[in-house]
Amino acid sequence: MGDLTCEGFGIEKLGIYCGRYALRLTDLALRRGLDAQKLQGELLAHERSVFPPWEDAVSMAVNAADPMLSSADRRAVGLLIVASETAVDQEKALSSWVHEALQLPEDCRNFELKHACMGTTDAIRMALGWLATLAYGRKALVISADRSLMAFGEGWETINGGAAAAVLLSAEPHVLLYQGMPGIYTRNITDVIRPTPRLETGNSQESLFGYLEALDGSLARYLELTPAARDYDHYFVAHIYHAPFPGMTYRAHRCVHQQLQSSVDRDEFRNSFEKRVLPFLEYNRRIGTSFGASTLISLACLIRRKYALRPGDCVSFYAYGAGSCGEFYGARVGADAAANAPGEDLEAALNARKCISVDEYEELERAVDDCIGKKDVDIRIDPNWTPRCGGQRLYALRHISNYVRSYGWIEA
Repeated sequence: MGDLTCEGFGIEKLGIYCGRYALRLTDLALRRGLDAQKLQGELLAHERSVFPPWEDAVSMAVNAADPMLSSADRRAVGLLIVASETAVDQEKALSSWVHEALQLPEDCRNFELKHACMGTTDAIRMALGWLATLAYGRKALVISADRSLMAFGEGWETINGGAAAAVLLSAEPHVLLYQGMPGIYTRNITDVIRPTPRLETGNSQESLFGYLEALDGSLARYLELTPAARDYDHYFVAHIYHAPFPGMTYRAHRCVHQQLQSSVDRDEFRNSFEKRVLPFLEYNRRIGTSFGASTLISLACLIRRKYALRPGDCVSFYAYGAGSCGEFYGARVGADAAANAPGEDLEAALNARKCISVDEYEELERAVDDCIGKKDVDIRIDPNWTPRCGGQRLYALRHISNYVRSYGWIEA
């Protein structure tokens, strides 16, 4: 694997923020007149995260990164990239607020990056290149932060959600080591778009075909560069696919098997999926769509759930972004992954979320939508929205005055 620009660099620490509220999809299905059993069978999803008006992409990003960063880490960060398609301003970068909240150095370059769900992987690739050429011993922090928009009654409402994931990248890849050349596939399509800050729309079929087309193309390119990976289930110990909804990974894994084999045995394929893909989707199944963070959330679940995971084991990844672009690559598990990735803490945070009713969910979604583009907003934080899990302080949007957003910490 000859991509020397990435050799020796990777994820030192991983942090994830899943929110404080959750909605059961069975409750939503009942309200919308949908078949809950069929919905869960096709989507492979149980719940989704719900975010109130005082949580936006800025606060989500901060809450993902803050618990994992030591004082020494903060001083060492020389590059901050926040990847998001949920911008809160059309000029000022999300990373400006995040940089201030995390108390990063004054000589830290920071910017916001947008390329749908692919932006997270793009940001990591940019950071790896920076580490190899310009870092001079510093570290990079990449954060993915997104939440869905209000979509009552739309066909994609049941797959909505949100999350944030943060990775500290350095020459000490305790969690994941990036090696080798990725396979890339790009084509201009219009599958999912956000033409305004409060509207997400598109063509679901085009999105499905775009995802699979980019997977087919990026995998083919990866196999040209790494022929040994054709022995797919022996070369890799697990497979992580971008999960716009968890059920999409079943189609993705089938697409891979169809490319690698002239004929696919149904039982053999099903066993491969249930052993090497499905167990590591559990967190995504409780969060809903997590946009570019989905592969990192699956990685956290893999590290937590696969007890036989060993340093050096190779994991396959497929990242996709609407528009479209796909990347297929392999990466190796670090020597101290479990100690530097959220495991019990993330599961505890998921369990500590407050399950809300459909009425409460709709009220929160309307309140968030009502804040978009407003000049002045007085935000009243629910007193019951408090850090209950592990004593973690949380960052929140306090108010908007003359379009200026003000944030603050809420202590446990």
